[in-house]
Amino acid sequence: MHALDIISGFPNLYIFQKESNKTNFGGFLFFIYLIAILLIITYYIIDYKKNNKYIIQSFTHFNILSEKEIEERNKDIKFNPFINFKFDIHGINEEFNKKIKLKKKYIYVGRNTFFRTQVDYNSTGFIVGYECENFSCLSYNNFTKYITEQNSSIIFELKYDGFKLDHQNENKPIIKKSADENYTFTQKYILNYNTTTFIDNYWRNILYTEKKPFWEKDYNDNCGYIENYRLDFYRYGLSEFPILNDRHEFILLKVLGVINFHNEHLQYIEYNRKAISLLDLAANILSLMSNIFLATKIFFRFYSKNFNNYKIIEKLLLNNNEKIKKLSLSKSIELNQNNIDINENNKDILTNNNNNDNNNNNSDNDCLINNSNVEQSESSKLNKKIQKFHFFEFFLNNMYCCLKKYNSQKIIHLCNKIIYKYSSIDYLVRNQILMENLLKDYKWNDPSLNDIENNDLFKQINAYI
Repeated sequence: MHALDIISGFPNLYIFQKESNKTNFGGFLFFIYLIAILLIITYYIIDYKKNNKYIIQSFTHFNILSEKEIEERNKDIKFNPFINFKFDIHGINEEFNKKIKLKKKYIYVGRNTFFRTQVDYNSTGFIVGYECENFSCLSYNNFTKYITEQNSSIIFELKYDGFKLDHQNENKPIIKKSADENYTFTQKYILNYNTTTFIDNYWRNILYTEKKPFWEKDYNDNCGYIENYRLDFYRYGLSEFPILNDRHEFILLKVLGVINFHNEHLQYIEYNRKAISLLDLAANILSLMSNIFLATKIFFRFYSKNFNNYKIIEKLLLNNNEKIKKLSLSKSIELNQNNIDINENNKDILTNNNNNDNNNNNSDNDCLINNSNVEQSESSKLNKKIQKFHFFEFFLNNMYCCLKKYNSQKIIHLCNKIIYKYSSIDYLVRNQILMENLLKDYKWNDPSLNDIENNDLFKQINAYI
């Protein structure tokens, strides 16, 4: 299983006995990041409360189908739905309005009476006619005379099941009935009283699907409407034929119009919708947060990689100066003690000759001069302190090739070179090998030092084991 572990990361390097080098500029950037995130969260919450809760996709499908496929779709109520129809007549008086009838196959329907049928492309359509009281149909002459005198027309009104598309409705997007309204679509045609009018209606199906969470059933529904129609007039006058009325009596029906429906299944509209949940809102916010955080880290890296190397060198020089200062202080104390001893010795040997005194004084003076020179050189080292730079100087060092003439950029560049050299893996491994070879040939003066358990930190671990 060890070979399958691709999650474990690489060992970390620490800096100044810490996981990272905290900087004021880094804290400022993170503060700006927090403000940006709060503004983004506020914006997303307001947008979620104010705007749409569903994502809608719409497609128009166009298919060329075989006869078998058309037959299969005619049997599918999703593509060949059942629709409630009713009709009405306008433009003539009520006496004649009662004479207008609607017939579909064996269905004989009067005005404002609902009947339910499929929108079948292969059906014969609806026949609109004037019902004669007998085979002579003398009343039809009075009917046409009245229309001519009134200069009116026959307005045929076809009503059928309608719907309302409410894409943002929480319950269902296709609303066919509501507490306040029963949705009905109306299509009006003008019929000619002395010819037969052929009306071709083109039906368009709408399929609607909503993807629900896995614990709920997906929503599926369908509806349709008359998208367009075309009128043609029969030139050779009215057709008439005997039919059985609703009282099972033979009567003569003068055909005013034939209404056909074309549901060819070549095209249909499909809607898909998906709810925008709180989980989607959280995912969008977290995704944007991670992207902004990554961009901030990349931006900060151009600063930190130069600043950290600079701080390491600064600390090394500071520690070195402190050691030199301590060493210089101990040497000055030792030198003062030697001077005191020399003075006391000089008091005891006053009887010596002058030459010897002069020689001793000269040698003492030379010693004092040499010591003062050492102190001056050491104090000059103490005065050497790496200067402070503005934060933008570390950004500019990423374009060092264009800024070589500035001392600040040279110092930062040299700090980088020192760190790159002594912290590179090849350099560390090489020195480790050389140190190991040196230790093999070294005879320890104190054998106990060759035991790692004598280290202070290992002693603390042993105390808890």
